[in-house]
Amino acid sequence: VQTCALPIWFHFAIDIAKTSWIGPNATLLLKIKAQFQTWKRIYHAKKYDKIVLISKADLNKWKKYTEKIELIYNPVTITPKYVSDYKNRSVLSVGRLDFQKGYDYLIDAWAKVTQIHPDWHLDIYGDGPLMDSLQEQIDRCHLSNTITLCGRVPNIEEIYPQYSFYVMSSRAEGLGLVLLEAASCGLPLISFDCPSGPSEIIQDGKNGYLVPHVGDIEGLAYAINQLIEHQDLLNQMGKNAINVVEGLFSIKSIINQWGNLFNNLVR
Repeated sequence: VQTCALPIWFHFAIDIAKTSWIGPNATLLLKIKAQFQTWKRIYHAKKYDKIVLISKADLNKWKKYTEKIELIYNPVTITPKYVSDYKNRSVLSVGRLDFQKGYDYLIDAWAKVTQIHPDWHLDIYGDGPLMDSLQEQIDRCHLSNTITLCGRVPNIEEIYPQYSFYVMSSRAEGLGLVLLEAASCGLPLISFDCPSGPSEIIQDGKNGYLVPHVGDIEGLAYAINQLIEHQDLLNQMGKNAINVVEGLFSIKSIINQWGNLFNNLVR
């Protein structure tokens, strides 16, 4: 008789409550609630026979609490019809407009970029609770001519190749699926080295730049300027971005890993 063990797929970082809830003015009570949610998540997840995680960083955190863990990356799920030619003087970012995504950092960094490169444009796709306050920040910094909040679009896979590279300014991530999507369209990547995920996708200096410290506005602006000012870097990093995605994050490879997991769970 065969029986099947029960797995759970955890799609976020172990401490997602902290990164999603806690802003600069968080109360002590909110911090306690966020920590309680983390403990609650660990308690219930440990009841399963296998916990599937999506980043090495998160895997290392879970090791403190259980050995019933396995890493399987998210795959790239879009199939680009074409890749960027890096001719458009425009950069994009995609994500929910909330505290976690750090768009306040990106706007401040772009204010520095546009002082040197006023002919470049930043488009941010997505919606969320901070749309109005981010637009106010854009207006306050006199950036309405160089930054556009584009809202949500249904065909994001057709949007990526229209840009020259991708920037992510998140305070934290689970993995960073948008980085994979952008890379599959040939876009070099820039991101803070936030927990968790970007450092497992971006090979600094090869397919993009990792800015070591979250919130380093000067460092983020410098990385953006480097790609703007060096066409050869754009071309080479774009090719490398595609290669990295095809190697580690192809859907065929990920399907095989899931198949092996389920085969091992059936006993």
